[in-house]
Amino acid sequence: MLRAIVGAMRSKRPATLWALIVLAAIQIVGATAGGIGLVQDPINNIGMPRSVLEGSPFSDFLIPGLILLLIVGLFPIIPLVGLVLHRKWGWWFELAAGGGLIIWIIAEVILLGYLPGAGIGLQIAMGLLGIVLVTLTLLPSTRRYFGIGKAEKAVGK
Repeated sequence: MLRAIVGAMRSKRPATLWALIVLAAIQIVGATAGGIGLVQDPINNIGMPRSVLEGSPFSDFLIPGLILLLIVGLFPIIPLVGLVLHRKWGWWFELAAGGGLIIWIIAEVILLGYLPGAGIGLQIAMGLLGIVLVTLTLLPSTRRYFGIGKAEKAVGK
């Protein structure tokens, strides 16, 4: 496995892919940390008042924390590995992970509204991160590297 990772790191990658890898890692770290904070203490958590949940289907932050941790935080590890190892499935999974982050933020705003304090800034930053992840994934240089679409003849695995 280590040999495959080192070999993959030596290949000629477009700058868009390097940016995608770094930003996907930021998503993983941020969402995993937030999810752990919400799951560890669903009531007195990471500074989110329970009043934010009024009108939502949740009485505490356990279920939102699990979704944040597992789907938005840990799932993107799979596409990140695929991107690093130059696997075509990594491209598809990254498109899903970036889209999932956008859906998470939209659902959060619909269900909870804009979060108080620094929360709104985090919502904006993570929403923009999702848009950038999807955009970088769809750029021609990234698609060409993975042999997606018109670039099917390119080397893709």
